[in-house]
Amino acid sequence: MTQLTGPLADLSPSRRAALLARLRAGEPGPDSDIPRTDPSQVEAPLTAAQRSLWFVEQLNPGTPTYNLPQYLRLRGPLDVEALRRALGRVVERHEALRSLLLERDSGPIQLILPRVLVDVVVHDVAGRAVDDVLVEADRVYGRSPLPLDRPPLWRAGLYRIAPDEHVFVFVVHHAIFDGLSFAVFDRDLAAFYAEERGGAPARLSSLPARYSDYARWQVGRLSDERLRALKDFWRNELGDAETADLPTDRPRPAKPTGAGAVAAGRVPAEVCAAVRELSRQRRTTVFVVCLAAFWVLLHRRTGARDVIVGSSTAGRNHAAVANSIGYFVNVVALRGRFADRLTFAELVDRATRCITDTLAHGDLGFEEVVRAVVPERGSGRSPLFQVSFAVGGGQAGPPLAGLEVEPLMMHHGTARFDMAWGLTFGAHADVGVEYSTELFDREHIEGLIEQYGEILAELAGSPQAPVSDDAT
Repeated sequence: MTQLTGPLADLSPSRRAALLARLRAGEPGPDSDIPRTDPSQVEAPLTAAQRSLWFVEQLNPGTPTYNLPQYLRLRGPLDVEALRRALGRVVERHEALRSLLLERDSGPIQLILPRVLVDVVVHDVAGRAVDDVLVEADRVYGRSPLPLDRPPLWRAGLYRIAPDEHVFVFVVHHAIFDGLSFAVFDRDLAAFYAEERGGAPARLSSLPARYSDYARWQVGRLSDERLRALKDFWRNELGDAETADLPTDRPRPAKPTGAGAVAAGRVPAEVCAAVRELSRQRRTTVFVVCLAAFWVLLHRRTGARDVIVGSSTAGRNHAAVANSIGYFVNVVALRGRFADRLTFAELVDRATRCITDTLAHGDLGFEEVVRAVVPERGSGRSPLFQVSFAVGGGQAGPPLAGLEVEPLMMHHGTARFDMAWGLTFGAHADVGVEYSTELFDREHIEGLIEQYGEILAELAGSPQAPVSDDAT
């Protein structure tokens, strides 16, 4: 029995089915007890995800690498004061937006403030082109660091191009916010904005637990025995991996600056249809099929029989926090193993088992996994993996009453990994790759995107084909 199938086989059939069902549905799990603590307790431990990010920030402070920006073009009669009041109510509702991270003698903590200054700075840029405004907004907001010990850990601005045209900017630190938080933020902002303009009262779901409640619960719920079991699993899963780096256009610098850029491509609709059909046939998800194809890309480019790719889980497996803003995601390392004459269908099945095992052992934060697997870190590179991969949907922006809202895309010129791949999957799939410009030229990344599309087209339509180029 291999390490890949071993942990899965130890689970009951009903547990395996439940994990796969949750993977497919992406829905919160049962609302287990997350005790609600006294609101007067303003200090809380960091979550596992926050501890990982805190460590990275200490190694490379004062950069905008972990800024999460949202740029929205607003057309129509905007009520600026109503928008400002609505933002204030979102901040009041979600304590994560009133928190900061501090270091105590006992270690880092999060401190929740009763209130923070809520402002939307208005910039008059009458008559300027939207693209020029976006560049300035990115310079002023997107590329400005947000120190973890200085509240608030977000900024908001509004660029007035014309009386009926604005660009709204909201930039927040990843330590208190994740990708799914944007959906919560947009929904709540829209509801409060409508009410502040004289509309119906905002009807939002209650928040059974605060983010600090979740942090206390997460820290205290793992027994020593469970911690040992989790660490043993990840040592067995990742400890013996012998991976190879992708060829780069330049040597890896001893002290990387984090400079980056984005390249883009597209996977045609007919290939996406084949991916969906294969995921149905193998009783898995689109993400799993796309991940398996990405493993193949790395395998063919490096010749390695082991590849490790970073990704993340939503971390919102409890209904008590489903409607909360915070940094819930957990980074995970997904290992793909290759063997002689392995078919793509078999690799997809391996990817399904890998992700199911990861969900079953996902209680350990990434920083703890790293300590268990790689006690001594090298400099100039990320631990365990240098490439990340994600599949999701695009941001629609808040449906602000009386306004046409258009999300605008702007990259802030940094890269967290050698490469971070993101697929927005719809009728077709848009591919975006954030990459280190210290390592790669744009043409190199565009070539990888093209090859990935070719691999998907080749293998999703012929899943019984061997995945290795040299297979005979």
